[in-house]
Amino acid sequence: MSNVPFSGGRPLKVRDFAKTILNDLIGDATFRVYRYPEEDRDVADEPRFSLVVLGLHQGAAEAELPLATEQFVTGVLKQHGKGFRKHANMLIFLAPDQARASEVTDAARRLLALRNIGEDKTTKRQLTDEQLKDLAGRLKEAETRLPAALMTAYRLILVPAKNKTLRCFDLGIAGYTGKTTLSSRVGEARAVVSSSRAGNDDSTVCA
Repeated sequence: MSNVPFSGGRPLKVRDFAKTILNDLIGDATFRVYRYPEEDRDVADEPRFSLVVLGLHQGAAEAELPLATEQFVTGVLKQHGKGFRKHANMLIFLAPDQARASEVTDAARRLLALRNIGEDKTTKRQLTDEQLKDLAGRLKEAETRLPAALMTAYRLILVPAKNKTLRCFDLGIAGYTGKTTLSSRVGEARAVVSSSRAGNDDSTVCA
């Protein structure tokens, strides 16, 4: 059996697969949501709160924001296409904890591998009933592990602060229940986010 992950007969990258699960976890009932923008013009400049979800490769940390992530977020806050952004203070960025990114990719890779086995009829015919039962159990565990890893990773909020800095704070680790969305978690923390914008809290200045 091939070691390349497949879905519907086509190769599927691990990160792309993780995004399909992440999309379901984000939700959009609380904010206008922009998923994984590649440039500043991908995020509209409008006078309403919007959530910008960064990609898995754009990690953050409370202690220090990686340069690439800092430059991207700062660029989105400053520019919109060829002009300056007017409503930068309406944007909230949700970034993955860079220390947890490997847990997400490992969980996605495992789930893909188990699904490959489960969908391969030739392989399944060679398994005993006990092995099939074991496979089903492992697959069930993997289908819970990936969204749990994503919920744990995507918990760092980045917002513009005074003196052209970014403020970063941690939403905290939440257990995966299948009911709570990431956007709703950010919505619940919006009062803290507003305080952070004004510089009235002790959240970390990332840049």
